[in-house]
Amino acid sequence: MLLILSEEQKEHLKFLVSLEIDVVLEFARISLDSILKGSTNPKLFQTAAQKLGVEASTVKNGINGLQHVFTESSRLMIGEIDFQDSIMTLGFSEEVIGALLKMYLANRKEIRNILGEMSFGIPHYHDLEWRFDVELASRSLQHQTNPVVIMRLHTKEGEKEVGKCNAGNEDCPLQKNCQEYKVNRHKCKYMQAFDFVTMIMMMMMMTMMMMMMLMVPRMLMIMMIVMK
Repeated sequence: MLLILSEEQKEHLKFLVSLEIDVVLEFARISLDSILKGSTNPKLFQTAAQKLGVEASTVKNGINGLQHVFTESSRLMIGEIDFQDSIMTLGFSEEVIGALLKMYLANRKEIRNILGEMSFGIPHYHDLEWRFDVELASRSLQHQTNPVVIMRLHTKEGEKEVGKCNAGNEDCPLQKNCQEYKVNRHKCKYMQAFDFVTMIMMMMMMTMMMMMMLMVPRMLMIMMIVMK
């Protein structure tokens, strides 16, 4: 998997191509320090800009471009070959590419840990229990078609199960259970996962009901034949 860079990011990084390898590696070190330790002192941009005879914003953009390369490569767990191919198109020399690769591999694990701490966790699908019944007759009504769908959704966050939601079209109305789930969770991050799965469950219910509507006439005909 190659790292995808926008045209703007490519322009910011191309500024570094014309610099000496020591300067590029110093910028790479500053970008890594910014990722691992926090924000960078703005005076560094101004000092470097004066030495290179460029605008401070140019230096800042170049360092931000390197930060993007390191963070996105770490997040996507890009391999050595793909990392080299990704920045080779920018025009860096093999020596610079090799040095950046070593810095990337040496700090990838720590960068991933930081990104994991900063990420906004959302519960994900773990299991789905469902049952589909069709009531064709009762003591009070002999000929009827009453499909009943009951589902239970299990979600997890990491290794911990964080939620169960029952949904159905008879004993536990879908709208009522959705509302109870919202009240119990009190957190929008859970609702993002739940709303998505609710839509899937409703689509499954509609599909199964349509299938039963097609099957019921044939079942009734078979029953009539058997009763005769």
